[in-house]
Amino acid sequence: MVRTASATLAARVATEALNEAMGEVLSSYPDGKDLVNVRLERGASGQALSIVTLDMAKLATLQTEAIHASETRLQTLRRQTLALPVLQALSGSILAGYTATVPVSFSLVGAVHARLDADVASKGVNQVVHIVYLELTADVMTITPLVRSPVHVTSRTPVVYIIMSGPVPNVVYPGGVSATS
Repeated sequence: MVRTASATLAARVATEALNEAMGEVLSSYPDGKDLVNVRLERGASGQALSIVTLDMAKLATLQTEAIHASETRLQTLRRQTLALPVLQALSGSILAGYTATVPVSFSLVGAVHARLDADVASKGVNQVVHIVYLELTADVMTITPLVRSPVHVTSRTPVVYIIMSGPVPNVVYPGGVSATS
């Protein structure tokens, strides 16, 4: 019972820490425009081209801020105490809710890791959608007397969402080369 309670507590605390940190950090980049650079150029045939690049330095800063905020939140939630029913601990009785409880202290130790991930998907004939995700992972260990329980929690949030549109091709040749009108 202590192992189950500690695993549940660790999952709840880690999830809360990741979600709060993610919300705090992403509020600094409300629309994601700071993370994307758009440049207009002319192609060889004179058509206008939009070149979109990600600001990797800002994305790396975002990633670092998210790790720091998550670890800070985990530190503030490090010590927890739960009241566990005595009968539940001894026999698993259904009357456990009506008996005395024993406070059990839990220590949480953990680390947070982050990575950026991207998905690219074709949407129709002339659109491509690029989504950049920030994925935070917390590996938390709950330590109680005689019991240790590891928990792995992941939170994945979209940070940048880019839709790129182009002219609709009127002819498509084998090999992926197209001609537009």
